[in-house]
Amino acid sequence: MRTEGGVASPLSESEISEAVKESAVFAFDGKSLFRSGELFLSFLNGELWLKNPTERDIEDMLALAEKLKSRVRGDELETYRSTTDGYAHPDDSEAIAKDRQQVKAIKAATRKRQWLLNASVIVFFFLLIVVFREMGWLG
Repeated sequence: MRTEGGVASPLSESEISEAVKESAVFAFDGKSLFRSGELFLSFLNGELWLKNPTERDIEDMLALAEKLKSRVRGDELETYRSTTDGYAHPDDSEAIAKDRQQVKAIKAATRKRQWLLNASVIVFFFLLIVVFREMGWLG
């Protein structure tokens, strides 16, 4: 992906074609980037995408990103410097803040559901004890 001052700067088909035109390994058909004849990256909305990249995939993406004057960003909004080193890119600060807010909301909703479940279990057993006593099954 590529951003400039916090604004997306989509990659173009021609840029990608130019970046891989002299490569013996990569080929681009306008929709997908192939590595050694195998599908490698999908081109969608000005970005190249890959699910579950391996370390080798990230290395190849970093080399390609350098040619495209772009960057490699992971699912958790980290930008890769290398296969093992990521950082929070300044252009992603708003997205990172939004993601953190969503995580907080999910955690709060989970805590609330867990509290309600725990309270329901306690009330159920309390009512069970009351019923058993009324029926004379408990002393």
